[in-house]
Amino acid sequence: MRGRSGFWGGWYDLFLTGTIEAFEGYNTMSDESVRYTSLITIDPLGHCQDVANLFPQNTVLGRTALVFGQLFQVWHSI
Repeated sequence: MRGRSGFWGGWYDLFLTGTIEAFEGYNTMSDESVRYTSLITIDPLGHCQDVANLFPQNTVLGRTALVFGQLFQVWHSI
């Protein structure tokens, strides 16, 4: 499969709206051969590392695993 895209953002990310809009655009307005193949991960933090203290269960460390998992899923299926 070609053209697959991965998006990553966070609920406290000031770019969240744009990330979701870009994801929706890729999934609904792309060429039919790659439509609905994009993936999105929304974690608790995004760009806002200052709220990490609100998530004491190693969220900052665990979110790195999310990114690697998404990268593997996107690139493994190409």
